[in-house]
Amino acid sequence: MSWIKHRPSLIALLLALAATIASCGGGTDGTGIQVAYVQGVMTKGSVIVNGIHFDDRNAEVQINSQSATAADLASGMYVMLRGTINADGMTGVADTVQAVNEVRGAITALDQGASSLVVVGQSVLVEAATLFHNVAGLGSLAIGQQIEVYGLRDANGTIHASRIELLEAESDDELRGFVADLSGSTFTLNGVVVNYSSEMIRPLGATLANGKQAQVEGSFNDTSGAFTATMVWLGEGLPQPGMGERLEIEGFIANLNTATTSFSLNGRAVRYSASTVFEHGVAANLANNVAVEVDGVVDSNGVLLAAKIEFE
Repeated sequence: MSWIKHRPSLIALLLALAATIASCGGGTDGTGIQVAYVQGVMTKGSVIVNGIHFDDRNAEVQINSQSATAADLASGMYVMLRGTINADGMTGVADTVQAVNEVRGAITALDQGASSLVVVGQSVLVEAATLFHNVAGLGSLAIGQQIEVYGLRDANGTIHASRIELLEAESDDELRGFVADLSGSTFTLNGVVVNYSSEMIRPLGATLANGKQAQVEGSFNDTSGAFTATMVWLGEGLPQPGMGERLEIEGFIANLNTATTSFSLNGRAVRYSASTVFEHGVAANLANNVAVEVDGVVDSNGVLLAAKIEFE
């Protein structure tokens, strides 16, 4: 995917859309500066996400729910950012940046010919744009090595790796996804059964429920296919937009329904309409597993109303 684009004319369209669903919040202060939430694969410098260059010098930074600094952020990480975008539509200031991996653990299967591997039961696809840290590339990886993978999931759950880090020291396994099949002391994340107890849940006081975003730490048993958690981090700590606030997100289309003009993107419900602007394609090109970037505002139900959809 290409992360750097030009979009300054979109600000007026977004403001008009926001005005239709909210009379306050998520707008500008009269200077053209707009509060926004941006989710996607970053490029270092300071933080460039979806073509917008954010100043991160004073940002509160976390990586996988742990406190970090802006210097720890790196190209290829998937980030969830809250900040402001200037009137030029190309620059802004980051207030909070959360970098989150998709999976961390030992490689249990590796197919050099197919450019794929398996970690914690998750299929990972290595592409030309995949960045590597502490290792030269896919050809230098081996079964049993522990890696951390950042990227985007397609409609089939395959992770398209944007960054792979070879870990220098053993650490807990990790897996991120949306809670499903919650029953007693177990639930599933991306098809993996997770064993947990209530005192492991963070933030303190948060409640586990199906559909909630979660990241688990612990150990994965490749033989049984089960994950024994030592900590369960819920998505309440991630930057999330409220009604009328701008959200820009990239990912692979899933659950496309042309009758309701809706689909999901990284777990976020998206709705498009006749007023949605399409770039590098048209509405008829929408399909599951197609990579897009969506820019719009969030309604009272958390649905992203697309002002623009750009095909990657």
